[in-house]
Amino acid sequence: MENGMNNSPSGTLLNKSQVAAKTGLSASTIYRLCQAGKFPKPVRLSERRVAWKKEDVEKWLENLHYA
Repeated sequence: MENGMNNSPSGTLLNKSQVAAKTGLSASTIYRLCQAGKFPKPVRLSERRVAWKKEDVEKWLENLHYA
């Protein structure tokens, strides 16, 4: 993995820090929005590690501009 990103068959994955930087949201806000169904669900990589599909985060950001 390079810089926390993984090129998997389903696309590039972003770690929590990258998602926070891309969205301008704190980690706690990201998790709160996930729980409320207002942010893409993360992909579980291990028992203690999750990541988000870059495509899902980018679509979420695009939809913000149209809301």
